[in-house]
Amino acid sequence: MEKPFSRGRIDFQDKKIDYLLLIFKSKPIILVANLIIASASDLTEFEKVSKALIADFDVSNDIIFELIYGEFNPKGKLFIQLPYSMKSGENQVEDLHFDLEKP
Repeated sequence: MEKPFSRGRIDFQDKKIDYLLLIFKSKPIILVANLIIASASDLTEFEKVSKALIADFDVSNDIIFELIYGEFNPKGKLFIQLPYSMKSGENQVEDLHFDLEKP
């Protein structure tokens, strides 16, 4: 499933979004986005059709499955802020913390 994702811009082309939404709507989906491989993609469209959305930074698959099956409850705060859209990312002031626009 990594093939449709690429590094670079954080937004998807409409054609890719339509293709992925068609797949995601066919069955219940728990979306795991590896932000090192897939980059910080605009996930807002996929959040709407997913049962859950998990972002990871190249952790072990075993940890992801333990999370999904409820073997532990993760706690903590991300050390980064992810943009809600490409526009939000482009409007961000680089050296100002937590200034991203909200939807």
